[in-house]
Amino acid sequence: MSDWQRSALQGRVFPALRARAMPSVLSMLSETSEALSRWWRALGLASQFALAAALVIGTSMAVLGSWVAGRIEKGVVEHAATNASLHLDSFVEPHLQTLVSSDQLGEEAERQLSALVLRRNNGHSILSISIWAADGTVIYSTIPRLEGQRRLMPAKVAKAWQGRVEDKFEMVQPEDGAGGLAAEPVLKIFTPMHQTGTARIVAVAEVHESAGQLHKDITRTRWQTGGVLALLSLAMLTSLSGIVRRGGQTIAQQQKILSERVGELSMALVHNEELQARVTEVNRRSTDTNDRFLRRIGAELHDGPVQLIALALLRLEGLKPAANAATAAENSVEEFTAVESALRDALKEIRGMSSGLSLPKMEGSTVVQVIEYAVRNHERRTRSRVALELGPDLPKGLPKILLTCLYRAVQEGLNNAFRHAEGKDQAVRISGDGDQLVLEIADGGPGIPEQPSTPADDTKGLGLKGLLDRVESLDGTFDIVSSPSTGTKLRIRFDKSAFNRLDARDV
Repeated sequence: MSDWQRSALQGRVFPALRARAMPSVLSMLSETSEALSRWWRALGLASQFALAAALVIGTSMAVLGSWVAGRIEKGVVEHAATNASLHLDSFVEPHLQTLVSSDQLGEEAERQLSALVLRRNNGHSILSISIWAADGTVIYSTIPRLEGQRRLMPAKVAKAWQGRVEDKFEMVQPEDGAGGLAAEPVLKIFTPMHQTGTARIVAVAEVHESAGQLHKDITRTRWQTGGVLALLSLAMLTSLSGIVRRGGQTIAQQQKILSERVGELSMALVHNEELQARVTEVNRRSTDTNDRFLRRIGAELHDGPVQLIALALLRLEGLKPAANAATAAENSVEEFTAVESALRDALKEIRGMSSGLSLPKMEGSTVVQVIEYAVRNHERRTRSRVALELGPDLPKGLPKILLTCLYRAVQEGLNNAFRHAEGKDQAVRISGDGDQLVLEIADGGPGIPEQPSTPADDTKGLGLKGLLDRVESLDGTFDIVSSPSTGTKLRIRFDKSAFNRLDARDV
């Protein structure tokens, strides 16, 4: 395969591989992040605080410990370099006085400097000595390859030529023959060498000392500093975690108490709902019992007094005097006529009462059929006209208890309209207004007076009050709008969502 073919293949294959691998990597990162998030949320408040505090305090103390240890190490190294510089002034500087008048060291001076490397001076083990001239030439060095070379002057040597003592502590791989191949700690000292009795700098001595003990001291100092900071961090973390743990326990106890209170309130709410359902059921049963009682009264009126009065009328018709009776019988005819008229009026009234008390058959009827029956029955009894408006979206089937309520509402509303408004502008409207079933019975009468001029009568208004109780027992709303200019309007609303509940109660 040629180079250009290999390049073309790489240009096509590698981007494709990267394009395929990138979504999988992103998916893996997303799954890992989601798993960590779930694990974190599963921890308690005290555990989350302990982990976060350990991370923050640990990082802070590590940075602080590193900075403190660095400052201590710098101070120790500077102190060791200063002490070593004082010794160098005593042992090295006397051998460099030949540089005052010459740029070369004498043989005796070189021999004495070489001897310093071979022996210990006050506990200091010198590994190498290099003497720098002002032009960057290494005048003398115990490392043969460096002697006589002109090199780029290190920054620390340049600072030493300005009269400062510089130092550098590092691990150095020793030269061959200087002992082993393992790196060892070395303290490099750069100190100016003066002309005796003056401040004139004649050279800079670069001395490398073995710093094994110094390295041990620095390492011990670092461990001590780290240990102190670790103990301090542990004390801080323990105290803070204890506070948070106690706070978490308090919160957990409060949550437990709150949960118990919520449970108690929930049970109380359920109990209240049960009581409300029982009260509603009692109201429904009371209404149903009332309807049965009224139906029974209507049936008894029809089967008892009505039949007797009808029989009396038949008998009176048989006893009616002839039309050509004597003048003496005129008074008897008048009395007969008065009794007959009274009986017929009583029969009419009782039939009307029994008809109003009894209910039509509701099973299998629709809301339209029930409303139309109530309206037509009222028109037949009162010989008046009622405007009926039926909405297009009325429900097909309704619970029997709701149909009974609608029938009684239309019956009571139209009876009041005929009695108090003389049947003027009687109207019945029923529609499905959104989520509600709305029934309105209106008239064009004088309205309901706010302050009646006659004393209150406990027997009046019982029809509307009973209708109000009936509607509210079925979770409906009942409003009356009345004014002398617009007449009276009864408005009844039922939520369609409650139809199933009413149907269950009607079982």
